[in-house]
Amino acid sequence: MKDFEQPKPPRWADRFLEWYCNPKLLEQIQGDVHELFFWRLEERGVKSAKRAFIWDIIRLFRWKNIKRKSSQTTQFNNIAMFKNYFKIGWRNILRQKMPSFINITGLSCAIGCCLVAFMFIEPRVIRDQFHENGKNIYLVAHEAFIEGNLGKYGVFDSSLAKELPDKFPQIKRRTRMKGTQNIFRIKDNIFRSYVNYVDPDFLNSFSFPMVYGSKDALKDPSKIVIDRSAAIRFFGDEYPIDKLVKVIYDEEEINFSVGGVIEDAPNNSSIRPGFLISYEVLENRGQTAQANAVTFIELEKGTNVLELERSFQSMVSVQNGLKPDAQYESIFLVPLESMAKSNLNGVPGGSPPMAPIILLISIAGFMLLLAISNYVNIAILMATRRVKEIGIRKTIGSKRTQIIVQFLTENLILCALSVFLGIVLARGLFMPWFNEMSGGTISLNLFSNRNLWLFLGLLLLVVTFLSGFYPAVYISKYKPSVIFSGKEKLGKKWGFSGALITFQLVLSIITIVGGIMFVRTNNMQKRIEWGFDKEDKILVNIPSSEVYPELLNKMMSIPGVEEAVATNAALGEAYGNTEFYLGDKKNRASFLSCSAKYPQFMGLELHEGRFFDPELISDSQSSVMVNYKFAEHYGIRIDDLIQIDSVFHKVVGVLNDFTYQGLSDKIEPIIIKAKPDSELNYLTLKVSAGTEMEMEDKIKQAWVDVVQNKPYIGFLQSRIFDSGSEDSRGLKNTMLFTSTLATILAAMGIFGLASLSIASKMKDIGIKKALGANLIQLTKSVYLKFGIMLSIAVVIGSTLAVFIIGIFLDEVYAYHDPVNFIPLFFAAAILTIVVFLTVTTQIGKVKKMNPAETLRMD
Repeated sequence: MKDFEQPKPPRWADRFLEWYCNPKLLEQIQGDVHELFFWRLEERGVKSAKRAFIWDIIRLFRWKNIKRKSSQTTQFNNIAMFKNYFKIGWRNILRQKMPSFINITGLSCAIGCCLVAFMFIEPRVIRDQFHENGKNIYLVAHEAFIEGNLGKYGVFDSSLAKELPDKFPQIKRRTRMKGTQNIFRIKDNIFRSYVNYVDPDFLNSFSFPMVYGSKDALKDPSKIVIDRSAAIRFFGDEYPIDKLVKVIYDEEEINFSVGGVIEDAPNNSSIRPGFLISYEVLENRGQTAQANAVTFIELEKGTNVLELERSFQSMVSVQNGLKPDAQYESIFLVPLESMAKSNLNGVPGGSPPMAPIILLISIAGFMLLLAISNYVNIAILMATRRVKEIGIRKTIGSKRTQIIVQFLTENLILCALSVFLGIVLARGLFMPWFNEMSGGTISLNLFSNRNLWLFLGLLLLVVTFLSGFYPAVYISKYKPSVIFSGKEKLGKKWGFSGALITFQLVLSIITIVGGIMFVRTNNMQKRIEWGFDKEDKILVNIPSSEVYPELLNKMMSIPGVEEAVATNAALGEAYGNTEFYLGDKKNRASFLSCSAKYPQFMGLELHEGRFFDPELISDSQSSVMVNYKFAEHYGIRIDDLIQIDSVFHKVVGVLNDFTYQGLSDKIEPIIIKAKPDSELNYLTLKVSAGTEMEMEDKIKQAWVDVVQNKPYIGFLQSRIFDSGSEDSRGLKNTMLFTSTLATILAAMGIFGLASLSIASKMKDIGIKKALGANLIQLTKSVYLKFGIMLSIAVVIGSTLAVFIIGIFLDEVYAYHDPVNFIPLFFAAAILTIVVFLTVTTQIGKVKKMNPAETLRMD
């Protein structure tokens, strides 16, 4: 008969006890519960004993019985370990002062450049995220066919927008916004400024904090809300609420009182609410301009946006039925926080220009790569002086990972110092210089920009890892037996370090060539002939045809004003363009309306044909002149006909090309048409030679004596391109700074690698010197290696510079010299001198070295 096995406690419960129980208590506890199980087995039976056993195991799951690591000990050990790492790291930084200084200096300069780039780019790329309700605010946009092309538009029909909250309960608030230019009178100041007409809920939806007044101020159409800058500009220290602001509509002057003052819009705002007036003012005036407006809606939390967007499609047929000439294809919603990137027509703010962003990213990236490459080389140099320390630590049981963590921790200290100094450099030196150069207003506010802290943290981690990981892995791989036997060959094979130095030299070549080319282009722009006589001419605006005769007489009565001719725009300002037909083909070109005397008055040169004749009525009705670029591009000859606005115009003259847009723009085809002076916008006054500055104030006063309720707009023709010249000088200075800093960083890297090479060969050099070798024999290999790296860098860097700098110049300047042999030669020469001098400073150690001292130490 088969023997039955005695029942045992549930295995899973027993294992659970073994898993959680403190090993010091397990034997006693497990013995007690097993003894209880077998007692219950005899008294109560199998099922009852097993149930009781399970309950005992669960009941004993208490804090005092649970096994656990000694967290306090572990935590203490971790803290002590990292404290020790930091202490050793700090001592090594202090011990190796020169390499540490070079590393910190290079990284802090690069980090300073990165911060300038970040503070310039961040508000242009990450926009409109500061509004408290921003995640619930959407722009109402639409698709429509315009001239046969389907486009997306960031405006919406004003009358439909007005009804949105009534039709859709998901909409918490709605605000329309219409921006226009208006003439203002505040005290004695008459000026033209941009004003936004908005619905009263605008200040409740958007987070523009109130300085004075109430957010509900715009519920009263007689109130105006201004920003802090305007309040300070016009009212100074006076309390601005209820101050009078006059807005001039045509000849009508309407009084508004200041109902509120808001903070200036931050740089990352697409909406710039300098002056805010109730939208009701536009509606009461019946202006047709209100037909389309930028429309924002703030939704209730939890609203299904896609479902609401589908519901909006019911308004398409309503819109198309009311306005057959403005047919919508669809209506859609754009989140406020992505509005700036949407590329919609008519959207506030719009996409930022990419050229300066790419340039600054390139410069910051170049500097960071140079600094990290330089850092890696010098970090290896610093680490190789600690091989015996590594050998001892490995002998007593340290693992390779611990040594890597040790070096990365030390690296973190040095990088953190670099970040701190980078912040100081950026705030105290780089940003003020950049603002002065670019006319910007960027600033470093560490306490109100979360994105800046994220950027600094990410930058610290990236720089710490990229600059420290390779040196840590490199030095930790050596075995104690190799180190103590003296067979380690640190620094004798340059390999990776040599590649890094070559890479640095390549970047230096590119930046030096860039600096030279931007200097050359800037100087070339100064020598460019504008193609017209720009000196001794002052432009003033003509407010209306009615006031033109009196204004002309007043100006001509001023002593020193020799002649006056009218034009629709100043040469050098932005131009309009017009459609024209050559045969049946439609084209577009720049267009300038001016007095018949204007081309000769401005000294434009005739290529062929004739100038306008002021005595011929036909010249003011059906004649045009064109520039040579136009004639060449379209194959135009004298007496050919061009159709403009259904009227055929005869080409009576072709002018030599002249700069009419800007020094950085290519000369494009332009049509010049004569018109009566009274129909034009500007009066160009020729004054006595050399009297522009003193005559400007006299002309302004005479203008004010004649014109009422209109702002004066006047400027010197000779200064029309000043802003472009300032931009060009700023780019030149930026590139010079970049090339200089790149050269310094490359010199630091060469210094470190030369030191490493010479330090690793001191024993060999000592023996050779003791045997009578001269300095050239001792150092020839060092010069040779750097010469090879420099030669490779010159070849690669010159090739890349021709391509990269050529692209940059093409993006920025319409006309520039090609990147030819001259800048490449000078860049190579500059870098050769820097490399030679840097290496020579290290060779001095060999010259001063006493062989006896070196050999005795070894």
